[in-house]
Amino acid sequence: MKLFSFQSNDALHTLEKIFVYFPYGNFAQNPSFLDSPSFLFAYSWLIKKMQERNISYQFNSKNMIWSWFLIDGVNKIDKRKSFTRNFQNKPFALLELDIPEQRLLLSDFDAWHYVLNYWPINIEEKNINFDFYQHKPYDQDFHKYAHPLEHQKILDSWNLIFDLKKSSEILEISSPNVQATFFEIFSNDVKKIHIFE
Repeated sequence: MKLFSFQSNDALHTLEKIFVYFPYGNFAQNPSFLDSPSFLFAYSWLIKKMQERNISYQFNSKNMIWSWFLIDGVNKIDKRKSFTRNFQNKPFALLELDIPEQRLLLSDFDAWHYVLNYWPINIEEKNINFDFYQHKPYDQDFHKYAHPLEHQKILDSWNLIFDLKKSSEILEISSPNVQATFFEIFSNDVKKIHIFE
């Protein structure tokens, strides 16, 4: 499956040196982006879903790598667009990858933001008591303040991000953005490299 992944030069050097790259530590690929406890919860949830689906790996199943499969419904990337805020003006690379489907999990990028923000997908508001949203700052662990039954309803609704057709219908998106997450990049996965200084 053809994918596009922005990576740091450090990741590229690791690939060249030991022929495999995966993030180290806790969400090491982008720790500054994960300062919010709600984001940490969302990322942990997605990794758990990858593990439940037996996404294959050799060395790492604790941290994931992000990539694009479709952007505006198309399997190509405009290198002029800015998907690069994580690199803070440091050199980075765009890797064009070919990774087997058993090593990755596709999900709807736009629906993923419901997970990031601890919002339910396609559940009527009358079915959930949202009072706990009103009393806690944005960057708090919302899931700790939800009623257990409501919490489970929200978690169950998130599985829609993996149903690409249904999530696009719910969000009324005709040209979906689809992300792919996986655990490792091997040197033979890389088909092209574009360096950005």
